[in-house]
Amino acid sequence: DIFSTPAAAPAAPPAAVGADPFGAAPVPFGGGAAPPAAAPVDIFGGGAPLGAPAPAAMAPTPMAPTPMAMAPSNPVINAFEKNGLKLTMELSKPDPTDVQKSDIKCKFTNSSMGDITNLNFQAAVPKFITLSMKPPSATTVPANGGGAVEQIVTVKNSQINVKKLMVRMRISFTASGQNLVEQAQVADFPAGY
Repeated sequence: DIFSTPAAAPAAPPAAVGADPFGAAPVPFGGGAAPPAAAPVDIFGGGAPLGAPAPAAMAPTPMAPTPMAMAPSNPVINAFEKNGLKLTMELSKPDPTDVQKSDIKCKFTNSSMGDITNLNFQAAVPKFITLSMKPPSATTVPANGGGAVEQIVTVKNSQINVKKLMVRMRISFTASGQNLVEQAQVADFPAGY
């Protein structure tokens, strides 16, 4: 185990000038022939040459990557929240060769006690932006955060870095037996979208 305290070892003599701190044979200064190459050493296996089995006590334990180690790189905007329905928009650049094009993953969640049904999302953009929408993953958003509905909107800003992306939304849905229509606008998209 690499985190346990190693057994006491005899003190090593002080390193000579020109010695390799990793334990290789010293290389003479001023040219000359280099000593013959030693077998490569496995730095994680306790100094045994590569290919030789490591002692059982020194075998490394495989580590799984932690989900928290990777931070999300795509900006997320809280675009709408009312009557239990919440819409977040995750921005991404699907094509690194086309800086004008962006995908917006619209994610609808429901914090109310009953399902939200008949979800219909519409979006409009200024004339300098083109927009296309894929169909939603569903039209019912499960109650109590029991799932999400996703819809991908693709935009192309022909005046990127000159004019900011803006989206007007119309969201219609049924909640608690009432047909509702909500309108909102999102204009706080980061630069470059």
